[in-house]
Amino acid sequence: MHHNYLAIIAFTLYASLSSSNPFSALQSTVVPESKEFSGMEDSLKIDKVNQLISKYVNEDGPGIALAVVSEGELVCALGQGQANLEYGIPITTQTPFHLASVSKQFTAMAVQLLVDEGKLSWDDPLGKFFRSDGFEPSDRSTFGSPDAKPSDRSAFPAWGDSITLKHLVHHTSGLREQFALLMLAGWQWEDVIKTEQIISIIQRQQSLNFSPGDQFDYSNTGYTLLAEVVKKISGESFESFTRKKIFEPLKMYNTFFFSDPGQIVKNRAYSYDQSENPVKNKLLNYETVGPTSLFSTAEDLAKWAMAWDNSQLYRSDGLEPSDRDDGLEPSDRDDTFPSEAFQKMTATHQLNSGEEIPYRLGLESGELDGFATLEHSGRDAGFRTHFLRLPEKKLSVILLANEANITATSIAHHIAQIYLETENQKDGSITKKVNLTTETLEELTGLYELNDLNMVIKIEKIEHGLSLWIHENLQYMLFPISDTSFIAEEESLILTFDQDAKNIAISFPNEEKIKGKKLPESTDSVSDSDYIGMYFSDELLSFYKISNENGRLYIHHLRHGKKALIPMGEGKFIWQIGGLLVPITFLREEEAGVNRFEISMFGIQKMAFIRKP
Repeated sequence: MHHNYLAIIAFTLYASLSSSNPFSALQSTVVPESKEFSGMEDSLKIDKVNQLISKYVNEDGPGIALAVVSEGELVCALGQGQANLEYGIPITTQTPFHLASVSKQFTAMAVQLLVDEGKLSWDDPLGKFFRSDGFEPSDRSTFGSPDAKPSDRSAFPAWGDSITLKHLVHHTSGLREQFALLMLAGWQWEDVIKTEQIISIIQRQQSLNFSPGDQFDYSNTGYTLLAEVVKKISGESFESFTRKKIFEPLKMYNTFFFSDPGQIVKNRAYSYDQSENPVKNKLLNYETVGPTSLFSTAEDLAKWAMAWDNSQLYRSDGLEPSDRDDGLEPSDRDDTFPSEAFQKMTATHQLNSGEEIPYRLGLESGELDGFATLEHSGRDAGFRTHFLRLPEKKLSVILLANEANITATSIAHHIAQIYLETENQKDGSITKKVNLTTETLEELTGLYELNDLNMVIKIEKIEHGLSLWIHENLQYMLFPISDTSFIAEEESLILTFDQDAKNIAISFPNEEKIKGKKLPESTDSVSDSDYIGMYFSDELLSFYKISNENGRLYIHHLRHGKKALIPMGEGKFIWQIGGLLVPITFLREEEAGVNRFEISMFGIQKMAFIRKP
């Protein structure tokens, strides 16, 4: 599971869990056996997989494509549900899906290939590749100013030369999260989001969240920049480079990075949200690649999984060296894929403190039932994807879904357990429910701030227990298993409150814990002169207005509209934006009074908005 898992899934804004009312069962669409895809022999396990998938999919709704690779062979592949509800196009293992953050491992591989060719180093500073005068280092002696310092040439502020490519790939750069910046600047999720807009807003940031290498903080920004570095060094588009260097050599002919929302993709899956009535199509308008925007199929990702465990060189024409008459060595051909690059994808990374983080190159290391894992999930719009590998068992599970309420990660783990034959080894005592009084449940409700995540969650009372509210479209149903502990069964999250209900701890299957404290809501009214006025961020080129109506503060933005602020006391408020609960802190100087407010949220620490006279 991801480090800072809650913050990651909350910020993506698209996920929600299927907690009840599983759909009716149906028959799967299994890929026919072929010369390349053979070995569908374990019918009992396939039946178990079918029974599992049928809990989440019906034949008339959105669905799932999956593939299981074991010992280098495709042992299970199926598609269930509809890729397109308007035209009734069924999902198969050849249906192209938007992979969301599963894309990151391919971006990391693109950089690794250039590193292996000697064209890049993971220790290269970011500022080396983005120049304010437009000249590359090799051109500067003729056209540029050779005596200028690197920091004077960088298109970024001074921090651009302190961040390396290694920081970017491991999420330790300190760069602010691009989608959070765009949201605060006024972007809506339905807007077209372009790489140029992302680069422009990053270049305006005058500070980092932390010094590079000090912390791990999951950020899409780094992978957008890595894709741009590949583009600059290779001299071709990122889409073209990855197609020639990765997808064609591995025969992944239905895999490509997608940067034009108007592009026609035949038989593609569209994403949906069945929690809305009527069912809604969840749109994506990305014109940016790197952290996301890869399209692929279950079959193609099975080839990717097979390549991890195969030591041979893959060739786009399928010929082995003995079948060629060109006289070239494998390393001299552009159509070869160096399989040793896969081993380098597992390289570990340490923070400045020496602490090792679990995030490798576009994949995270973990454990499932005692076996080491490498995996990554993806969540964009209504797409839910997961790529899971268990290297020592040579087992991989690929799960692609086009419905926002399908829990791809937990389903992929369950499928892996079927093939590991460990699915019945869990301790059943953890799911034993207890009954709590209404008064006890109500004492636990309220807002909680999660330590170190710049994130506020809400605990609400519902009919059978509590609800963990992370985002307006992401709530976990919590069931009591003791007087102070609750479980969200779909993701195996356990919430534990202290006896006074003032502190909370959220535990994950990988034994990671996130702690938080209850925020005391204030009913005090505020004075007009304290807060009202216009506030501006030069880093976002964006204004916000604060008004006071009958002793309650409101925040206004041209595109986000008017929202009431929830007072928490001592100049602290909660603002609901983009479905998230975001803390705002007003700061003052002794003589001038309130002169700014700061926003901290996932991926952003202390973004300042200055009060205008």
